[in-house]
Amino acid sequence: MAKKARIIFRLIDKLTQLQYATLLLLWIFLAVFFAAAYCILVTYAPQHGPAQLQSNATIGMVFLDSLYYSITTATTVGYGDIVPQGFSKALASLQSVTALLIWTIFVTKLVSHRQEEAIREVHRLTFEDVFHNVREGFFIIRKALP
Repeated sequence: MAKKARIIFRLIDKLTQLQYATLLLLWIFLAVFFAAAYCILVTYAPQHGPAQLQSNATIGMVFLDSLYYSITTATTVGYGDIVPQGFSKALASLQSVTALLIWTIFVTKLVSHRQEEAIREVHRLTFEDVFHNVREGFFIIRKALP
């Protein structure tokens, strides 16, 4: 169990080291990947694909509906107009967890970056204030000396 936890923490650490654009592209790639998986399920094993995707005639429309379903699952919106059944329930669960993890890392990195900028600005302002006070003190001392 501890070995699995270490592997998961290493994976999360690697994800946190990725750049913003890479994280966003990874999130988009996963949405398209899961959309393709839903489309394949509906085409070859309809009893395991999301229910409302089965009524479409063309493969292009099935894929577009699968992409819509994948994005609503990844964003955890889940309108309820397309409902998973069979194996697609496991896929939808896996997708929501991975998409939420990647999105959380993306937002956390963004907030952390903004906090670091704010802290740097506070340090800069504090240094300037201290420098100004010391300079003013030296000026007063110089004026006081004969």
